[in-house]
Parts: sequence; structure tokens; C-alpha cells
Amino acid sequence: MSDDFIKLDINDKELNKLLKELKAKGKNFSPLTAEIASYLYTATDENFDNESAFDGTPWQRLKDATVAAKGHSKKLHNSGKMRESLTQDSDAGQAVVGLNAYEKGYPYPAVHQFSSDKTPARPFLPFDEDKQLYSKAEEQIIKLVREFVKE
Repeated sequence: MSDDFIKLDINDKELNKLLKELKAKGKNFSPLTAEIASYLYTATDENFDNESAFDGTPWQRLKDATVAAKGHSKKLHNSGKMRESLTQDSDAGQAVVGLNAYEKGYPYPAVHQFSSDKTPARPFLPFDEDKQLYSKAEEQIIKLVREFVKE
């Protein structure tokens, strides 16, 4: 995994034990990881519509000069490249959601997720500034895992 990725783990001992047992029995995890990736993709996409972090915290308003320059007050909606770059992927061992919108070497997604000297954070991915999955997202993923285990 490259440095451009943030790895998030679910720390539920009971589930991890069950998943290890299923893995030992040769269970195919691809349907589960695809479902997790789809959930994370949808949640991230909705944050653009809601203009808020996953926990519901509204994104900081744009400066008046920025609104004037853009001609509108929609946040993270300039050219549309960032949102259009939202992607999901999965395989038997992982679920991946991310954005790949670099312009002239400037990593727009990372800057908006975490902030920079000139740009306030407007997090859209379902984890906080400490790179911890929001509890609501973790609960939903655990629910998906439990349903998968029951099958």
C-alpha cells in the first residue's frame, strides 16, 4: 500500500476472530469487501451533497472573495474534478474508497480532507482528523460484517 493511502482497521475482537475462522475455512470475502466499498463510496458522495463531514458537521463557509471569484457558494464544487474522481475498489482482502484529483501536483483531496495553511478542512471521507473511522461508519461496517458472517 502506498503512502497515499490511509489504512483503517476495525477493532472488534469478536468479529476479527470470526473473520479469521472464516478465512481459515477458505471463505471468499469479495462480496463483503465490495459491499463495504459501496457503502463508503455512497457515504462519501453524500457528504459532497450535504456539504458536511460524515458526522454531520457543516463545512466551513467560503470566504466572500472566493464566492465572488467562483460565482457561487457551493463548497468543493469548482471544476467538479475532485468529486468526479471519487472511486471505489475491492478485492478479497480490502475495500478501497478514494479520490485522485491532482492538478499541477496539488493534492486537492488531501488538502480539503485535512486542511492546509490557506485552506480549512472540509472533510468528506468517513474518518476524522485523527484518521479514525467515525463510529457511525464503523457500526455500519460491523453490521455488514455480521450479516456476512450469518450467511
